[in-house]
Amino acid sequence: MTRDELYTLRSGETVLGGKKVGNRKFIIQADVCYSKKEELILNAHSAEDCEDKLNKLMESKAKQQGAKLDTIFVDFCMSVDEFEGELGNG
Repeated sequence: MTRDELYTLRSGETVLGGKKVGNRKFIIQADVCYSKKEELILNAHSAEDCEDKLNKLMESKAKQQGAKLDTIFVDFCMSVDEFEGELGNG
């Protein structure tokens, strides 16, 4: 193989023996959604207040990551006392 058989195009692609070889640059755009289950203890006056605080907290976390908050599904929301009472009665 001679040096003339190996060259690089302006696009950055490498040609060897008349064939493009190696990696090429691609641009890709995608909407990525993650699902993460978290159990948090938040100080709040009511279950509704607790869910509001959760939304604000998650919006802040998403913003820090350069993302936007989508949907939050709440499995349950109750006081720690109620939760511990259910564990003791179960």
